Amino acid sequence: MIGTELFSEKSMNVMNGWANNVRAAKEELDEVQNGLPVRLIATERRVLSTCHPDELIVSVVQRDHEKYDHWPVENDDGRIVGLLNLAPFRKNPPSDCARQHMHPLDERNLMGADASVLSFIRGARS
Repeated sequence: MIGTELFSEKSMNVMNGWANNVRAAKEELDEVQNGLPVRLIATERRVLSTCHPDELIVSVVQRDHEKYDHWPVENDDGRIVGLLNLAPFRKNPPSDCARQHMHPLDERNLMGADASVLSFIRGARS
């Protein structure tokens, strides 16, 4: 260690003990994160509010009583094919259809149900 000659043996033991505590705390935090999967906070599919690609954004905003930022876009087959970001349209929704503003599903906006909640939160901010 650089500069360790400046510290007494007792001080070095305290610092090493602190470092071990940090490692142990990180291991505990990792364990907690792994024990909190996204599925614990996810909305069940059967109660998920969705819109259709051809639905007017004005209509979706009117139905959005919970004020969600994003709505899943569901096709005629019942498959979720994209996400519509409603946040920019709350005050002045355009007369466009959802398909004109939706983001198609891909790896950037999907996360496994077994991923940690912290990973979900970090991804949601970007």
